[in-house]
Amino acid sequence: MTRFSLFLSVIALLFGMTGIVNADPIEWQITDGGNGHFYEAVSSAVSWNDANELANGVIFNNMNGHLVTLTSEEENNWAWTNLNSIIGYFIGGTDQGVEGTWEWVTGEAWTYSNWNSNEPNDVPWLLDTGEDGLLFASNGKWNDVPITGYAEGGYIIEYEPAPVPEPATMLLFGSGLIGLAGFRRKFRKS
Repeated sequence: MTRFSLFLSVIALLFGMTGIVNADPIEWQITDGGNGHFYEAVSSAVSWNDANELANGVIFNNMNGHLVTLTSEEENNWAWTNLNSIIGYFIGGTDQGVEGTWEWVTGEAWTYSNWNSNEPNDVPWLLDTGEDGLLFASNGKWNDVPITGYAEGGYIIEYEPAPVPEPATMLLFGSGLIGLAGFRRKFRKS
């Protein structure tokens, strides 16, 4: 092996370990029993907290991103089949609020879980923080992990449409516009 090819190999290895490598988001199509959301596996050496921050606010096709919430066996299996990796990815579950009470970052109901055997185990001595983040392991099962530790793979973003505003929100917004128009009219007459 020449020095140049060794140099390129080292650069490629370093880039692969520290860089973000995204595939195009893929849709779980409604015609296939899905929800119409898009999913993207992001390869990046970040902590669960950082992954959660990075996933929030990402926009794709006018859809809002967040760490993936696998709320059914069908969604879990679809994600494992289509975003499969030999290494683990962070997903959007946490028990930071109350130890042992797992919640999705979106506030969706926690009605489904797919824990690996002996999980969650909240190893309390680990990093003196316990394990409050959720990892989608390479076997499609879940492990609780430290939120300050790094995933071997990265994290998965789920993109879904923004919620439709409630009627009361629209009423308040409309009232504000009418009030602003009246104020403007009064201001012009003076």
